[in-house]
Amino acid sequence: MPRVILSNLSNFEVKRVCTAPALTVMHYVKKTENESTFRMKKQIRNLFFYISICTLTSCTTSINFNEYIDKNLPLELRIKKNYLSADSTMPERIEIPANSEKFNKLTQWAENNTTGWETTPASYVAEVFVRQGNFRLLYTTGTDGVVIGFTDRENNPKQYSKKIKKGELDFLVR
Repeated sequence: MPRVILSNLSNFEVKRVCTAPALTVMHYVKKTENESTFRMKKQIRNLFFYISICTLTSCTTSINFNEYIDKNLPLELRIKKNYLSADSTMPERIEIPANSEKFNKLTQWAENNTTGWETTPASYVAEVFVRQGNFRLLYTTGTDGVVIGFTDRENNPKQYSKKIKKGELDFLVR
């Protein structure tokens, strides 16, 4: 004789007329699997949404270079021509005097590029290394990226990268 099964299971109601108990169990398991899969997919979709929002809104930083570069002190410029080879030749070291043409051009570039910096934990090898105190800039001629690093006011090391116009800092090696 058929019987009516009523139960309240996990926020949904099952009402079935069954002739065998196995059919009721199979229906419940299938419905539970479908609902679990749906919930998991929804949670994953929400997670990706929040990650995307965070990536688009909070990953860039503005940097005031005047806090890290003293315009009254020279910059140290190191150029290593064979930076990707096993050649252990010492890099060429050049002092860029404060208020020189190259110094002014670099500080002007820095003032024009205060926004759009992204945190980067990676280590970089570069042809050009500019340094003053705890500030450093890494660049390779003909490329479209630059990396800066410094120690902030709270004594925390920071490193950022930025996509720039290809060759924009090539003046450093001329």
